[in-house]
Amino acid sequence: MRQDQFTTRFQELLGEAQSMAVERSQQYIDPLHLLLAVLKDTEGTGRTLLERVRVRELERKVKEAIGKLPEVSGATDNVQISRELMAILNSMEREAERLGDKFISTDLFLLALCDSKCDAAHLAQEGTP
Repeated sequence: MRQDQFTTRFQELLGEAQSMAVERSQQYIDPLHLLLAVLKDTEGTGRTLLERVRVRELERKVKEAIGKLPEVSGATDNVQISRELMAILNSMEREAERLGDKFISTDLFLLALCDSKCDAAHLAQEGTP
């Protein structure tokens, strides 16, 4: 996975997801963190794609699920990407290659999330009308 292929906005969203994990003393950046960052991004394309979803309800459920993630005590300087998020990021890269896209953006995250079996995917699918 090459992070230089991520759009600037998607890199910012990943940074926001990392900050959420650090603030909550969680060792891993989970797809839930990234989904919440997308939901909070009122200007981004991801939020636009989610307009058909009950955004407030989904945001509440995602925050609740993040609150249940394990916490670590001590320094959280070493926050890592979770196995589930890494699988999604790899899927995004494969899809970008298949489409001939040079850059990887939020819309590919949402597409890969839909194909995932992680908790964030289940919550996002429940939120659709």
